[in-house]
Amino acid sequence: MIQHRLTRRHALALSGGLAALGLTGLPARAAPSLQSGALPQEDWAALGADVKAEFKWAWDHYVAKAWGKDEINPVSGTARSFFIEGQDLGLSLVEALDTLWIMELDEEFQAGVDWVKSSLSFDVDAYSQVFETNIRLVGGLISAHLACGDPVLLEKAKDLANRLMKAFDASPHGLPYRYVNLKTGAVRDPETNLAEIGTYATEFGVLSQLTGDDRYYVAAKRAMKHALDMRSDKGLMAANIHAETGLFTSRNASIDVYADSFYEYLWDSWEMFGDTDMKRWAEECMGAMVAHQGKRFDGRLWFPMVDCETAEPTAYSQTVLGGYL
Repeated sequence: MIQHRLTRRHALALSGGLAALGLTGLPARAAPSLQSGALPQEDWAALGADVKAEFKWAWDHYVAKAWGKDEINPVSGTARSFFIEGQDLGLSLVEALDTLWIMELDEEFQAGVDWVKSSLSFDVDAYSQVFETNIRLVGGLISAHLACGDPVLLEKAKDLANRLMKAFDASPHGLPYRYVNLKTGAVRDPETNLAEIGTYATEFGVLSQLTGDDRYYVAAKRAMKHALDMRSDKGLMAANIHAETGLFTSRNASIDVYADSFYEYLWDSWEMFGDTDMKRWAEECMGAMVAHQGKRFDGRLWFPMVDCETAEPTAYSQTVLGGYL
């Protein structure tokens, strides 16, 4: 079980990188080095202070020029919406709350929380992308709640998740449509992909823990299981799937864009919740990838896109997203 109220010091201590940067109030540890010459500890402490100062500079400009807006254009200083054209949901603010808390910018954190409590409403008659709304807003609200324990933040996360659940409920297979109207629950765009049907388990799982309502995690896991049950004889899944038919709409297996976070969330769910099904599926999928997708070029391991049935390469490009796995 994830602990509900981590103290700030505990949370920072659990984050080894922050400890190395000297932001925990504890003696800085030597940072792990990717090369032979690690920076001295005092340099890491200075780097930590510099990161905090740069964040504060960016935050102050967001507050001055785009407060409550989704995003700020860095050159012009104007604002733009992210989820819904002309309708802002405070994306940058919500996503930054846990960072403000970790960096001990308490006044800024409280101002952000106050804005969420007084001004953020999801009763919007417009379509929002389910995947992005979950990872950014549901996740951001839950993180902020875990930081300070304010029950209103949890209620906001629950309210938004309930609206997103309509996208799952509309599919006979429990596969979320790509877009849902936050007010009416209407859905659109059933042609989707592994990432957009399988990147909910961590946020929905924590929400289930905090609320005692298993519906969220059950829905997230059901969607993933549906795709996993259709793996080919080689243990691979195509990256594209249809929410209405429940069938793959291509034969291209990829660990890159359109699929990457599906696999990340399998392992995350094992690590966070001890779900042994998720661990088994993760190990099976990784084994199939290594066996049938892994290719070496100039001594480096790559994972090109392959036909999920034959394992023959269909494309050789790979972005940095695929490298995170």
